[in-house]
Amino acid sequence: MTTPQKQHFQNPAEALAAMREGIASELDRLRGEIASRQDELESVDEGAVPKVEYAARVAAWVDDLAGQFQRSAEYQVSALRLPNPRPRDVELLRVPVRGAVGQSPEAVAEVDVGPLLAFLLGDAIKTKLAAVIEASAYIQGPPSGERDRMRAEIEEELTRLEIQEERLVCQAEELGVHIARRAGVRPEIVLSLNLEVAP
Repeated sequence: MTTPQKQHFQNPAEALAAMREGIASELDRLRGEIASRQDELESVDEGAVPKVEYAARVAAWVDDLAGQFQRSAEYQVSALRLPNPRPRDVELLRVPVRGAVGQSPEAVAEVDVGPLLAFLLGDAIKTKLAAVIEASAYIQGPPSGERDRMRAEIEEELTRLEIQEERLVCQAEELGVHIARRAGVRPEIVLSLNLEVAP
């Protein structure tokens, strides 16, 4: 096996061509890393929360529905504590019926028994929905509480990579090679580096 030797060029044109090729190769690598960091940033911003957090949100929603019914119940049944109660006037368990959105009330109707069921069977509903969540298949993103820190770290790395990228573009221009800037490059990075080299 031969030991790698330092590369020698026959003329300056060869050396310049090699430098251009090296810059282009390094730019490709950097742009690949930039794209990966941007994907990570999108995942942090838009990715679904983990199943544990998802289940907790669903449980809180069920508790909120139960609370809605309880507040109504406290008001409705209070009529029965009066000296002359009228049970028939208590409408607590009368379920409102409304027409579906965009449909006439006669065509389609729905009954909202969510608050009542959540009040009566809240624990069972939460257990059943937690099982549905656990069995569901989806890509879990990071917990909400960690997203700000993760975003800051990714943005810091992204800035470092974009600065390297712009320096290479400027270096190529100095060698007489025009390389188009990446779509979406941040103007503040281009301007900051141009100010650095301005006479």
